[in-house]
Amino acid sequence: MWKKILASLFIGASLFAISSTVHSAALTNTTNTTNATKTDQTTKTEQTTKTEQTGKTEQTTKTDQTGKTEPKVDISKYQVINPEKNAYSTEDKVAFINGKAPSGTSIVIQVYGTTRKNFDLLTLPTEDDYIEILSETVKSGNLGFFDKQLELVAGINKIVIDFGVEEVPTVEIIVYLKTPDSGNSTKEVKITDIIQKSK
Repeated sequence: MWKKILASLFIGASLFAISSTVHSAALTNTTNTTNATKTDQTTKTEQTTKTEQTGKTEQTTKTDQTGKTEPKVDISKYQVINPEKNAYSTEDKVAFINGKAPSGTSIVIQVYGTTRKNFDLLTLPTEDDYIEILSETVKSGNLGFFDKQLELVAGINKIVIDFGVEEVPTVEIIVYLKTPDSGNSTKEVKITDIIQKSK
């Protein structure tokens, strides 16, 4: 009977020793995991703080960490519909600009002209020859369209349309406003002039 009691005590002590060893190993693993988690969180917090301080780097870092890329801008949604040509001549002193852009987009339209009259569509001014005449901002409406009526100056007009989106290129349109040539204008002859000449 004593042998059975001693054997039971020996088995119980062995099981207790094994379970405490397993428990302490599990506790060590849990502590290591907790420390690793804390280290990961600290590292991520530091990375976030660093990227927030650097502005543009923030977007790149977020993209790299998540593995997802932000959708690119669809350039086809930004268009100038009228005028259809990038360079043309006209006798109309008013130009109509219209196009499309996502609703609420702010579009900057600038008009440049030149005071010198010796330019045409074959001989364009340099950038230094242009003078800014107009700069206005229009917004595309609910249907995604915008329009603007512009008054042109005699000679070369450069119209610059900027959609305000980095990936979308600005559109430049050259309009040559022709004016009647003063040499071809006919002088009105009055009857009193004829009578005076005949005397």
